[in-house]
Amino acid sequence: MTRVRFFLVILAASVLLTAVVADAQTTGSIRGKITDNQGDAIAGATVTVRSEALINGQRVTTSGANGGYSFPGLQVGEYTVRAELQGFQSQAIEGLRVRVNATATVSFTLAPAFSDEVEVRAEAPIVDFTSSSIETGFTADFIEDLPLPRYFWDSMALSPGVTKTFDNNQPSIIAFGTGVQSNAWMVDGINTNAPRLGSAWWYLNPDVVEEVQVMGPGAPAEFGNMLGAALNVVTKSGGNDLNGTFNAYWQTDDLTDANVTLEGDPFPEYQRERFFDLTGSLGGPIQRDRLWFFVSAQSSRDAFSEPGNNPDFAPENQSDKVGVKLSAQLTENSTLVGSFHQEEWLQPEPGNAFKTLDALFQFEGTNPAWAASYTNVLSGDTFLEAKYAGWWGDIVQESQTGSTEPAFIDLTPPGGGPPVQSGGVLFPFRGVNQRDQLDVTVSHFADQFLEGSHDFKFGVQYTLGENEAQVAAGPEGAYFTSATYGTTTYNTMYVLNPYLYGADSEGVSLFVDDSWQVNDKLTLNLGLRWDRHEGAIPDFQRLDSGFQPTGEEIPGIDSAVEWSNLSPRLGFAYNFDGRTVVHGSFGVYHDGMVTGNWDIPPPQAPPFQIFFQNPATGAFDILLFESAAASASIDPDLDAPRNLQYTLGFERQLGANKAFGAQLIYKETEDLVGWEILDDGVYDPFPWTNPVTGETETLLATVEAPTVRKGNRPGFTVLGPDTEYYQDYRGLILTFDKRHSNGWSLQSSYTWSKSEGLIPRQFSNFQNNILLLSRNGTDPNHWLNADQLLQGDREHMFRILANVDLPWGLRATTVVNLQSGRAFARQMRVRVGGRNTNVTAVSANDDQRYPSQELVDVSLGKRFTLGGTTLKVDAQIFNLLNDDAVDRWATLFVSDSDEFVPRSYVAPRRLMLRIGLEF
Repeated sequence: MTRVRFFLVILAASVLLTAVVADAQTTGSIRGKITDNQGDAIAGATVTVRSEALINGQRVTTSGANGGYSFPGLQVGEYTVRAELQGFQSQAIEGLRVRVNATATVSFTLAPAFSDEVEVRAEAPIVDFTSSSIETGFTADFIEDLPLPRYFWDSMALSPGVTKTFDNNQPSIIAFGTGVQSNAWMVDGINTNAPRLGSAWWYLNPDVVEEVQVMGPGAPAEFGNMLGAALNVVTKSGGNDLNGTFNAYWQTDDLTDANVTLEGDPFPEYQRERFFDLTGSLGGPIQRDRLWFFVSAQSSRDAFSEPGNNPDFAPENQSDKVGVKLSAQLTENSTLVGSFHQEEWLQPEPGNAFKTLDALFQFEGTNPAWAASYTNVLSGDTFLEAKYAGWWGDIVQESQTGSTEPAFIDLTPPGGGPPVQSGGVLFPFRGVNQRDQLDVTVSHFADQFLEGSHDFKFGVQYTLGENEAQVAAGPEGAYFTSATYGTTTYNTMYVLNPYLYGADSEGVSLFVDDSWQVNDKLTLNLGLRWDRHEGAIPDFQRLDSGFQPTGEEIPGIDSAVEWSNLSPRLGFAYNFDGRTVVHGSFGVYHDGMVTGNWDIPPPQAPPFQIFFQNPATGAFDILLFESAAASASIDPDLDAPRNLQYTLGFERQLGANKAFGAQLIYKETEDLVGWEILDDGVYDPFPWTNPVTGETETLLATVEAPTVRKGNRPGFTVLGPDTEYYQDYRGLILTFDKRHSNGWSLQSSYTWSKSEGLIPRQFSNFQNNILLLSRNGTDPNHWLNADQLLQGDREHMFRILANVDLPWGLRATTVVNLQSGRAFARQMRVRVGGRNTNVTAVSANDDQRYPSQELVDVSLGKRFTLGGTTLKVDAQIFNLLNDDAVDRWATLFVSDSDEFVPRSYVAPRRLMLRIGLEF
């Protein structure tokens, strides 16, 4: 697994380009059928699509023997479709929206011609009558004026079936009950998932977004390495006309209200210290119909403090981005697109009452990304596209003040409450992530084959991920804790000296999809995907106590994890009457390789040690626990996490511009990756009276510690000797959408869901299964009452996104998000047989939820036309109702006599102003 091998694959793929097609998940398609007014197929009709999104303006094909036609690989945008044949009236549809990864179905019935000048105009459909997947899309025209925070994933987080862990200005999206590390993030076909973390790594200027899509259950075989959703973004391109934008957004504390006031606190309210966001773009022709350019830039700063925190130390989030895209028409049928993205960022941990300034960490890094794609329309029925893309990103985690003191955590601070940290940061580290990828696919439309028409797509996908980091328990390899139980105080030192760790991952995928239109009513979506993943731990240098290489090399593990997965997909769509479609699907989905779940500890990692302080000498010399230096312990039969997904639903087009839908979803997940406890430990039963419930629970006091490794099950726990990881999701989604007409547009949804299971990291405040350095799950007692509702479960979610044109050039928009609070557990630290351990006293359930959130955001704007330039002035009010819901507890570990203490709240009512120019 080397970069040489990667480029050999690229060379081999280049040889295949004359016979294959690559799909970068940035295009959509149009298909349909041409018949006469007797219902008979018309072969040989000319079908033309025109759009400003096409660099050469149009594409042309002819209908086949069954009257079918298809335009694969169309850039997203608005299209006109025209069908014509001598002796018949021509017919056209205007304003047809081609969406990413979607098929717009447009069928024509041509009547005999009465004159050469007659042309029939029809309405573009708004329902996809061939798809069996559950997906949501937002176009730039719809979302650009909505009152949304300035992040490209904001609209995604408001899609049906989707939520965020908490309001942390991060793309921490839980899609259809699945943790945040199991989504596929794509920007112009570039996979932005961090190889080690599984989450989106680099972020995008929101003003360059052309369209976003959330594709969930029922996704075709082209989409893999995910258990949640494919989150796709297509960015804007240049055009034949010069165009540009400039936007300035800002907020101040004078424009910020207070929804929470802490009585008696010197800093009782939320403070907005500063916020501004400047973006600009310019696109147009270098040579009309041949070469386009598009450039963009963004600079943003954001600083605020939560109630109870000193606003003088409000950390400032910083982000600066630039992007360049060139699009060239090489020949009549071929194009080449190249792009580059660069960002520099700083993300400090927000201040809170439970950490001193020195203990607050900050992340900073740089992320360049690049891509090139080549497309060729080989015939009217076959489209070619080949794409190579890559990116890398460095990251540093350190104290916001530069402190190199060891962290100190008071687990039982005076007066009670959550632990308080001071001194320095926990586990400071530096790391580098890198990903390269190549996608190759064949897409072909066969109009008369095996009893119907077929849209075939055959593909090869290759990816190489690398990660390397250095870490220690603290700047000097240790951190300290103190806890008082009764009259006894226990001072503890945790030691983990500096070391390098990381992993490489390589994946090869093959897939075939067939959208088989059996007849005018029924479409079958058939697919099969095969993924081969290999994970390896490379050789690393041994580090000394000062984080410096010693010159000694530690051998790695060439094949630490190997997966070979087969994922069949089956879906149907039945078009009853041209306005109603019933669809359903079954599919097997496997997660991608997230190396952070198994790459710790690496070979010959330094031992993790726990020492008590000696009361007689004051030295930390009483050894409580030591994990010997050893290679990573991984189940040799480790499997990829897998789920089975079932959907059933319908959509109904109401009139020309409205649609209603209902979807049922069931997901069954198994083989999650976490710690596995082998059945070789020795324990004594330990009766423990749960102080919350009053019940006596049987815990296990360790006599001889068990063997632990990374595996697909918890193994031996207090729940039984063969405890299994699992997750079940049930959902009902209702949608009502209206495209823009009569001065208004709307996308709305209601989601009921239930997500429960037994997952790794059950003690976490949010739903992310990735283990990283956590030893959560290595003690059999950790699993007490851990079979529960999951941390991302919100039973009810109701969303409205709307745009309304008003008189005098005014425009009103709104975002309504009414949702249940997330479920949470009550957890405790208890003494079992002379050792501390963590347990769940009361599992997460419907009686233990964060407060529900009632968030209403509105915007009112005015447009002024100045020649060819439009001036935009907007006032956007967030949290109009000034909801004060707690968004996150400081800790879930509380005693029976303590209440949960808020760490953060929903941000209060605030006004953001925008001035924009567009030409």
